[in-house]
Amino acid sequence: MIISGINPGDEVKLKVYSSEEAECITEYLRVISFKLPFLNKYYNSKECELYRELDVCSNKFTTYDISNKSFQEMINQAQNDKEKPNYVVPEKVEEIKKESMWEDVKKYFNIIWVPCLLVISSSFLTFIICNFIYKKLKHGL
Repeated sequence: MIISGINPGDEVKLKVYSSEEAECITEYLRVISFKLPFLNKYYNSKECELYRELDVCSNKFTTYDISNKSFQEMINQAQNDKEKPNYVVPEKVEEIKKESMWEDVKKYFNIIWVPCLLVISSSFLTFIICNFIYKKLKHGL
């Protein structure tokens, strides 16, 4: 669905009506409301490379429009904070390694089948022992 004439920051409410064959065609099923976010034009800028921890540099969409003046103030504030001795530069997070299919199979086996096999084997062993004791008691040996 394409809706034209809506600007970022506008709140949109859509009413979802039932079909014409329904008994209550005049009543709507649901109201979907949302606020269109603003596109952050500074998200992948060169200034943001060193300051990924800032909201303005880490979010592609924001709930407010960022002016060039306010962006520069945020970057300057971050530079001033970075020059303080207690500022810690966050380390890059290593990417999560994708596990091979074999690793997934082993993990699945360990999570699901090992406990099931333990329960089945202990139940079978208990059945054999109880059956043996029952036969002994039944025959009086």
